[in-house]
Amino acid sequence: MVNILDVAREAGVSKTTVSYVISGNPKISRKTTTKVRKAMRKLGYTVNHSARALSTSRTMTLGVATSDIEDVVSSPLLKGIYFTGLSNHARKLGYDLLLMVDEDGRKEIEDAALARKIDGLILMDVNSYDTRVATALAAGIPTVLFGMPEQTGGMDVVDTNFEQAATDLVAHFACNGHRRILLISNFDASDPNPLNYSLRFARSADMEAERNGLRIEREWFGGQSGWSLRQAIQRHPGVTGVIIEDQEMAVGARMELTQEDVAVPGGISIAVLLADVVYEKMRMPVSTVTINTRAIASAVVDTLLWRIEHPGSEPRTTLVDTTWHEEGSILSL
Repeated sequence: MVNILDVAREAGVSKTTVSYVISGNPKISRKTTTKVRKAMRKLGYTVNHSARALSTSRTMTLGVATSDIEDVVSSPLLKGIYFTGLSNHARKLGYDLLLMVDEDGRKEIEDAALARKIDGLILMDVNSYDTRVATALAAGIPTVLFGMPEQTGGMDVVDTNFEQAATDLVAHFACNGHRRILLISNFDASDPNPLNYSLRFARSADMEAERNGLRIEREWFGGQSGWSLRQAIQRHPGVTGVIIEDQEMAVGARMELTQEDVAVPGGISIAVLLADVVYEKMRMPVSTVTINTRAIASAVVDTLLWRIEHPGSEPRTTLVDTTWHEEGSILSL
């Protein structure tokens, strides 16, 4: 039977290095990690997770705390993409995921901590003022916030750079001479505890608009059925451009633009924020800022495993930049 020592000899590294690669230790370079994993595949070596868990007193399981999976406000489309990315990357590093779905979230975290079900916790669907942060702190579980609340509690944070995304989108309209645009998003100004990303996006969009003398009008999508892009534009006469921040609305807009023959950019200029996976499959004919979901999911898992290994280290904040794709859908006025 092939063991770690055999892998170490094949890769030309120490047994300790192989162990670090298996556990996802961030100290190991990408080059060395690739070499070790290549040796593992060549020799047919597989990790015995049960034995490893016993030897390390770990469960080899990471918890993912989320709200209702079908919650339309927090984008089930994007959530599903993230779950897949988190699961794939965790599995490569020898970990399973435990999905913890609870409207409140706090009881699931407390139960998991008491039962020692998980080695670390990923908090998804982070609100601007998220009570689960204090619960996770009290439970003493290594935790990564997949999102940036107003108060992080000194925890590690990983998310998309929504500030950059909003700035890029508004700046492109401003540079092309637009002075009134419509922002369609999940940010509800009347909600005392909105999703963190929608609030951050809205703030940055407003700041960039103010710098450029541009006026932003708003429509709240919030997963409403029967919602129409054309009707939204009609409710805001005089706007020359539209930014769509919501995933489901962006997908629906593509269908509507095709079916109703809306002229873009001749009739209206449009740009959207979209997950990279969706953009690659749909190739929307509008300028798009893509969320790099694979990089974010990997960074979340890597940061959590680093935190498990370094419980006393200073907290890290990682914001993954978005990518601009020019499709010529913003008319120069």
